[in-house]
Amino acid sequence: MLAILLHSRILFHCQVNNWLFFRESDDFDRGFQQLTTAIETDLEYVKSHTRLEVRAIEWEQHQRNDSYLLRGADLEAAETALLRGTGKHPQPTARQGQYVNASREAERKQRRQEARRQQAFLTGVGTFALLALGSAGVAFQQRQEAIERKVNAELNAQSLSALNLFSSHLEIEALLAGLKAGQQIKQANLQIDNTAMQVATALQQLVYGVKERTRLEGHSLAVNSVSFSPDGNTIATGSGDTTVKLWSKDGQELKTLAGHTDSVNSISFSPDGKTIATASWDNTAKLWNLNGQLLKTFEGHESYVNSVSFSPDGTTIATGGFDNTIKLWSRDGQLLKTLKGHSNPVFSVSFSPDGQTIATGSNDKTVKLWSKDGQLLKTFKGHSGAVHSISFSPDGKILATGSSDNTVKLWSLEGRVLRTLNGLGRGISSVSFSPDGKMIAGASENAAQLWSIEGQELGVFNGHKEYVLSLSFSPDSKTIATSSNDGTARVWSLEGQGLKTLKGHDDRLHSVSFSPDGQTIATSSQDNTVKLWNRNGQVLRTLKGHMSGVVFIRFSPDGTTIATASYDDTVKLWNREGQELKTLKGHDYTVTSVSFSPDGQTIATGSDDKTVKLWNLDGQVLKTFKGHDESVKSVSFSSDGKMLATGSYDKTVKLWNLDGQVLKTFKGHDWSVESVSFSPDSKLLVTSSGDKTARLWNLDGQLLRTFKGHSGSVNSVSFSPDGKTIATGSEDKTIRLWNLDGQMLSTLKGQNSPIKSISFSPNPSHLLLASAGEDGAAILWNFDLDDLQQQGCQWLDGYLK
Repeated sequence: MLAILLHSRILFHCQVNNWLFFRESDDFDRGFQQLTTAIETDLEYVKSHTRLEVRAIEWEQHQRNDSYLLRGADLEAAETALLRGTGKHPQPTARQGQYVNASREAERKQRRQEARRQQAFLTGVGTFALLALGSAGVAFQQRQEAIERKVNAELNAQSLSALNLFSSHLEIEALLAGLKAGQQIKQANLQIDNTAMQVATALQQLVYGVKERTRLEGHSLAVNSVSFSPDGNTIATGSGDTTVKLWSKDGQELKTLAGHTDSVNSISFSPDGKTIATASWDNTAKLWNLNGQLLKTFEGHESYVNSVSFSPDGTTIATGGFDNTIKLWSRDGQLLKTLKGHSNPVFSVSFSPDGQTIATGSNDKTVKLWSKDGQLLKTFKGHSGAVHSISFSPDGKILATGSSDNTVKLWSLEGRVLRTLNGLGRGISSVSFSPDGKMIAGASENAAQLWSIEGQELGVFNGHKEYVLSLSFSPDSKTIATSSNDGTARVWSLEGQGLKTLKGHDDRLHSVSFSPDGQTIATSSQDNTVKLWNRNGQVLRTLKGHMSGVVFIRFSPDGTTIATASYDDTVKLWNREGQELKTLKGHDYTVTSVSFSPDGQTIATGSDDKTVKLWNLDGQVLKTFKGHDESVKSVSFSSDGKMLATGSYDKTVKLWNLDGQVLKTFKGHDWSVESVSFSPDSKLLVTSSGDKTARLWNLDGQLLRTFKGHSGSVNSVSFSPDGKTIATGSEDKTIRLWNLDGQMLSTLKGQNSPIKSISFSPNPSHLLLASAGEDGAAILWNFDLDDLQQQGCQWLDGYLK
């Protein structure tokens, strides 16, 4: 026998079992995993987490008295601990987040009061005194700047804390924290440009990432069962506190049904939704109307009643019990039949959609099919643990079973296993087909798992603090309710709000661009077409005419003309109605990029033929620029129209005047330059490259910043309309936002393919970023703080009532 006594660095992780055994009879892989986890435990983080949790508990125990809040260095240390907590164990708790946020709010309030007192004092002093106190005024200005820096740091910390809560599966708490930070941004009369972008980006991730709609809190013990009514407007929950509660779908408690004397384990709505059947450990089942009136009590089981189910026609009720039997009842309480065959307690019972078959699952590890008359038809064997839950597919052809062996099995009605799905850990407590028959949900550990009927995992809904005991789909298959040993039920949207996605092209996208008014988005594709979309994602127009893939697209400054560049070596000009106006021919190879001059009278194009050409709107070539040694990948006019920047496969950027003279050559990239963009004031130039970086230059060719972080080619780069943020889109499927100091503000994930092009909308107050992907879809990323707050509040409307 090999035994390892853990030293002090790993005692925390093994406080229950200080010994890990590696005997022949022991699970070596599991033991080794425990040992590895223990060794890798960040003890300093664990200590700070514990200290913070103790102080947060003390604060709660004293009715959240302000005197127990953190101040100064303690508060900064706590914020640091929260930020460090991403991906670590144990995760930061909701209590900790609330405690730190309350502490920061209290300190902010105190500083505002001090600032107001100082301002009042200065206002009341006469002119002579103000001159005499000139140095004090300077000191006050310095103090204001310090406050500004502090507020920016606080808001950044709050938004990061909100994201940390989200990663800890505290979705509602995270969204509330993000909304609070957004509101403070709007109220702050301070210089908060980069901070505002960080807060908006964090809120965007929360608004479009949240799946939890509301939380049903009211039971005092475990919620053993949850069920949607047939119309989807009511949710019923049964609890270990002996009660059943009815809730509106947005989480408002409607009624409490009291009458059972022990834990309520199962709930079933009648097909017409007017009656509820409940099963309890008090050895009975009961029928209720929606007003909470007890209609009937079914007595006959000799022990706990674990499961109850209505037949599809609503005339028969089946119950399964700890006495190893299934009983069939009429609605008036008459016992019709007792089904015997299981050798252990029956945990689940369900009618087939046509009502002709009854399926039962038992602690004896088997599933049995019975005729409605009680004749045993088939016994399914295959699980290695108790069968806790069963569900028929809507067409009645497949049976899903969930077991303590941590699997969901799909069976044909002949008893053949069609597919086995694995749970998260300690068994499957509940399983259900979606009403549309396309999905299967299983409750495992503290979460619900979702699979397609083909067995592909679609998502995990994680947020309960303890084991999930039951789940139920809404009738429209868009929502799922879960109930847990933590005393709550939660309602989840399967889709969430989701970022606006533009889908309609038949091949990969190459380019995306906003119209000058920000209301229209243009996308170009390898399918030879261009599509115009509104901001709601509707296709307005499809432009057809190119003979090959459309590589690049741009609107004229007045928005009336669209220029497209193609693999067919041409540029085409179109009006907004999709009518082709002109074809520009002159390049010898693919035209890779196009840019309008600020007055809209000149068009610049770059090509794989290594040249840049200037054209008038009649299609006449005005000038050809030669100087690059390889393909020209990108062209861009300066905002004053006096210069042109070009990026090339030869790893250089060139700055030209309109006579074709090279003013400056920028060298520094280690691979092809994929994209160039002037700042709105044309004082800076940002470039992106296949070398996985973006670089910021002044117009003298001096390298100011290198933006590193992408793991793939940076295919596109763009300044925000206020010039304070730079966005980069990469082959690594991410977008990164940066300030001009080179600090990465955020990483946007959600495009499921390499990103080929990005474009900011022109209005800073209603800011969007569009990204075009190799998967043929474009995504609109929303940074409009007002809109994000509105969407967030609407999402939480039911929870906040």
